[in-house]
Amino acid sequence: MRKITFIFTLLTCALGYSQTTLGYYTEATVTETVATQNLNGDGITINTSFSDAGTDGGSTVIEAVANSGGAENYQGYFNYPGSPNQDLSSYSFYHFSMKSSSPQPTIIRFEDAGGQQANFDPTSYGFAYDGNWHTMVIPFTDISTQNASFNFTDVNNVFFIKSTPGDAGSVVPETYIFYIDHVYFSTSNDVLSTETFELSKITMFPNPANTEISISSKNSMDTIKFYNVLGKEVLVVNPKSNNSIIDISNLKSGIYIVKLTADGKTTSTKLIKE
Repeated sequence: MRKITFIFTLLTCALGYSQTTLGYYTEATVTETVATQNLNGDGITINTSFSDAGTDGGSTVIEAVANSGGAENYQGYFNYPGSPNQDLSSYSFYHFSMKSSSPQPTIIRFEDAGGQQANFDPTSYGFAYDGNWHTMVIPFTDISTQNASFNFTDVNNVFFIKSTPGDAGSVVPETYIFYIDHVYFSTSNDVLSTETFELSKITMFPNPANTEISISSKNSMDTIKFYNVLGKEVLVVNPKSNNSIIDISNLKSGIYIVKLTADGKTTSTKLIKE
């Protein structure tokens, strides 16, 4: 499969400290890639080499298109053969990017070998059905909060798209189209940066800060999102310009991940709120 290469070097991420990353489908540099996996589709035709720059600085992404109508479920997912399946217990966050303008929604599902599940609405993590790329992060704490019995040491399936249960009959194949990229797990909430939108192009000051910060970029910034250490989105700004002054006085003291999106690309930096 495209984008599967072994890299056993520790990644020093753009935020200035290291994290361990397990790549599923990404052209960004990761610590390790999953050894064995199947990419399956039910009622879905999957193209793993669709030409698009995506969000990882590469040249191809996954295209998932619904087949002719009538499927009980429309779903695309990573499956792990063997016993045990995929051990994800040493990781804490699931990262992926998705693009779609489908009028029918999808869900994200995790499923362990025992059938325990956790389901998520991607719009709760910053996704919109607007035809643009959106990068999302799901903390494992959200999985265990939803299903305390979920077994991270024996994960069987990771669904990147799945028709909403009971709504498969409303899916219109011509419009149920999704694009997936930059899929990986990590030990921290840091987002892997890419060569196309470098952190060096971003200026943010002061840092640490108390009441407000100023962010400047060589690219016009579409969105600036702030996440706390639990991976929860706590503030969103849509500057649509190269410069933005942001009021952070209502944020609690602590460390925040600031995700900046420009020209469909996303990078991150760290903010300390005093």
